[in-house]
Amino acid sequence: MEELDVLQQNIAENMRRLRKSNNLTYKQAAKALGISLTQYTRTERGTANTSIITIAKTALLYEVSIREIVFGEKLKQTTRSSKFHRDKSLKEKMKELDELSKAEKEIAFKILDLALSKKRINNLLQIIDNAKKQ
Repeated sequence: MEELDVLQQNIAENMRRLRKSNNLTYKQAAKALGISLTQYTRTERGTANTSIITIAKTALLYEVSIREIVFGEKLKQTTRSSKFHRDKSLKEKMKELDELSKAEKEIAFKILDLALSKKRINNLLQIIDNAKKQ
């Protein structure tokens, strides 16, 4: 089995495990990720290539790392929402980001771009909404 096939099977198995451990149906998981039921079931069977966007959304949905979805490796710190994690300075977070591999950095930057795009869209919608009220 090729390396990419192994990764796809890892992703499929980990997405299935996370969905089941969170008591979600295929339909609920697909809806939460914004993909079709057919695409989701194919992803979980490992017969469809999974986009980085779907992997990132899955990580956000289940509050796990992308590494856990792709490789099944949990982060050392399991309580990501702990006070320590939330209070890290931007400088400390940038230092951690700098220590990631090139592939992990690319993924992190794509996720950051998604978050910033969402914020910009929300800001624009707020401006439009305010303009309509005037």
